[in-house]
Formats: sequence, structure tokens, C-alpha cells
Amino acid sequence: MNRAVLFARSPAKHGTTSDSGTVEILNCEPRDPNSMARLILKAAIFADGDIELCESDLPVSLGRSHRADITINDGLLSRIHARIELAPNGAFEIVDNESTNLTIVNNQDVERAVLQSGDCILLGETEIMVEIADADGKMDIHEKTTRELPLVNARNTVEPPPA
Repeated sequence: MNRAVLFARSPAKHGTTSDSGTVEILNCEPRDPNSMARLILKAAIFADGDIELCESDLPVSLGRSHRADITINDGLLSRIHARIELAPNGAFEIVDNESTNLTIVNNQDVERAVLQSGDCILLGETEIMVEIADADGKMDIHEKTTRELPLVNARNTVEPPPA
């Protein structure tokens, strides 16, 4: 059974650390006061629930090593498999750390990829769903809707029959 734990390297960076070394993220302090986007990682292996990250939490590393910020018990992961960081445009970005078994986003092998709501990250056998919420906790509705709506055929204009 795969298991993930978020470890804190520095309580000031990530929140408060319990005796077990797991961390509870208490608040997000963005670099830009107008930006409060949160990255929410969802996976069945996250025993304590979803992992929420914001700009001030980044970068974070993911891997099977206890030295990774997010430790995932999956034998197919590299010790430090990938990291999530802030892209120059302010978006959340996943970056492969030259892992043996690749970082896959939406069925594509990637060296780096900007994350969007609805993306599926595959690290080893661990599948992680991505959601992005704004300051009010609202999901990126536009992105989510465009990915989830089925393709609708364009209307064919029909000319009236000649009179």
C-alpha cells in the first residue's frame, strides 16, 4: 500500500510540525498580496487528507526518501523524484528531477509542466489529482469546465429552402 507524508524541513516555512514529523499547513502567505492561489494535491495515499500548498510553501520535493518534503511510499519513485515550484509567471509548476521512472502529467512524459486544475500527475504507481483554488477557495472554474465538458458539434447553418 502506498503512503505519503508531508515532512517539514523548517516549521517557519511549512507550518507546525508534530512529534511524528508530519506537518499541518496553517496559513499561506503569498509573495504577492493580490495572489492567494492554492495548489491542492489529491490522492488516495494521502492518509491525512489533501495536501494544500501556496506560494510561500514552495519549492517542495516529492519522492520516496524521508528527505523529500512530501514522502511517498512507492518503490517506483526516485528518492527525490520531482519538485513543485513557482514558475516565472507565478503558476505552479512540476519539475522532474531526472527520475528513473519519469514524471507524467496527463499521460505525457514531462521534464517540467505548468499545473492546472484537472491535471493528473503520475509518479511511479502513485496518481495525484491537481486542483487550483483562488483566495476565496473557489476552484478555477473556467479551466475545470473546459476540461470536463464533452465536445459539442458545431451547429450547421441551414439555409431555408428556396421559395
